[in-house]
Amino acid sequence: MGCWALVNMALRSSHKQALLHGGVIQVIVSAMDAHPTNKKVQYRALFALINLVNMGVRHRTTSAHVPAERIIERVLESTATFIQCRDVADRGCMVLYNLSLDARNHEYLRRCKVPILMSQAVALHSNNRVLESIWNSTSSRLGRTDVLAPNSGVGAVNSTLAVPAGLAH
Repeated sequence: MGCWALVNMALRSSHKQALLHGGVIQVIVSAMDAHPTNKKVQYRALFALINLVNMGVRHRTTSAHVPAERIIERVLESTATFIQCRDVADRGCMVLYNLSLDARNHEYLRRCKVPILMSQAVALHSNNRVLESIWNSTSSRLGRTDVLAPNSGVGAVNSTLAVPAGLAH
């Protein structure tokens, strides 16, 4: 339930800064690591991260506790594991979208094939227009032109994501 409380706490700027300074992202990542098969923990943790990473994570209060790459890895693992669940896939993709707002994350997000994971989520949850919109925005922002929309009639979306070596723990 701790992650659930953080969802709203991070909405207020002063609270968010105090949480970040206190290492809350490391606490969330640790909770996700400790409960990798618990869909509720993953969902609530991803939901909390949406509000905590929306201004980037590469500032001294956060990076002193956990590097952006580790956050990306954990979000990818969770999203790929529970991609069949609309709520988890949606929240995971929102976190990845927010992380893509910081240009310093672009290379790592591209290397981890984030647009492909997001396209798989869109294909599985084709009636989720928000998910489709954040996928389009993220893919465009990352400069990916080789990932096509699942319903475009061109190409196919794989049903599983190959997590790059070094991402699986």
